[in-house]
Amino acid sequence: MKVLISRVLIVSAAGFVVPAWCHADGFSFGIGSDYSSGKYGGVDRTTITSVPIHAKYTSGPVTFKVSVPWLHISGAGAVVPSGLGGIGGSGSDSSGSSGGSANSSGGSIGVFGCAADNRGGASKPEDDGPCAGTTTTVVTAGGGTVVVPARRTEEGFGDIVAALTYNAINSNGLLLDVTGKVKFATASESRGLGSGKNDYALQFEAEKSIGKFYINAGLGYKWLGDPTGISLRNVWYGALGGGYKVTPETTIGVSYDHASSARNNGPSVQEVSTYVSHRITKAVRLNGSVFKGLSNAVPNWGAGVGLSYAF
Repeated sequence: MKVLISRVLIVSAAGFVVPAWCHADGFSFGIGSDYSSGKYGGVDRTTITSVPIHAKYTSGPVTFKVSVPWLHISGAGAVVPSGLGGIGGSGSDSSGSSGGSANSSGGSIGVFGCAADNRGGASKPEDDGPCAGTTTTVVTAGGGTVVVPARRTEEGFGDIVAALTYNAINSNGLLLDVTGKVKFATASESRGLGSGKNDYALQFEAEKSIGKFYINAGLGYKWLGDPTGISLRNVWYGALGGGYKVTPETTIGVSYDHASSARNNGPSVQEVSTYVSHRITKAVRLNGSVFKGLSNAVPNWGAGVGLSYAF
């Protein structure tokens, strides 16, 4: 018996990243580790561990970035990472004139959850979609029975995401970046590692430095492909945050993220995150972040760490 779907939620980024890219010419590579845990409004907890890998090249005002995560997902087969992400791109990375933050590519980035539907085994098209799985019949204390999703564990590569950013303004402490992103459906849909459809996004990010302080904001729009048997709405998403440059090498910050639901009457995405970025050497940067979900559309909590090297 397949797990039946009653709603699908799309989640935005796990933490705002100060505008999207370091603007120094050259290559950089990075790797991270992210973890999240949540029930997404259901009764079964899903944990996602992600090891994102990215490569980036900057030339003048233009930056190209490609990333892919290795995923380990344990749950009821009802939470699938889409991988497109939100403000700041995908992958644990450092960015921006103020040092940047870690940006989880696991956790709540682009996740949709499929809650159990109790219509007595009714057959629906989505039974064979990315939330399909097995179920277990549980005998209750009163002698009745309840059909619940059986836990499953999957691992493998997630979807490949490519992003192209243009730095439109970089003057007098003001930065403005415009980014287009494509999530290629390279992850296995049948194993719940991806939605099985390409997604697209366009976003704008701005930052203003005021001495050692900075404020930043971003706004984006996602065009979402419909997974098998699931109809999704396109999504507006954004973030507002700020931070402080503690030393020339270390920056701390906080961010609030919000996004509309991809399903009618679904809860909106809301979460708050804190982050720290530390430049170990001129070429090496270490980032860390922790976030707390504020709605049923996101995990209860998550954390990430990332290391990048610039040539």
